[in-house]
Amino acid sequence: MHRDQGISKCGNTEARRLMIQLAWLWVHHQPDSAITRKWKPRLDKKGRSRKTAIVAMARQLAVALLRAVTDGVDIPGAVKKHECPAPAERPGSPLAAA
Repeated sequence: MHRDQGISKCGNTEARRLMIQLAWLWVHHQPDSAITRKWKPRLDKKGRSRKTAIVAMARQLAVALLRAVTDGVDIPGAVKKHECPAPAERPGSPLAAA
């Protein structure tokens, strides 16, 4: 049996805090998205299970947002009010074409 490490508190504290706040906002404003539906049963509970679920959801949302920005892949089930233009490519930018 192979087990990965759990969710750690490594990295930028402020970025982690913002991602958790974003996850709570995502649950509130995007209730029909695939990410929210996946975690909804655990988010309806109280206590530690709920906190663990929101941290896991924040990580999954961060990956989905990164894919949306870098690859242009839409987040499944997310409702957009309007189309956002892609950022201008600059030489040396991580978003520049390879």
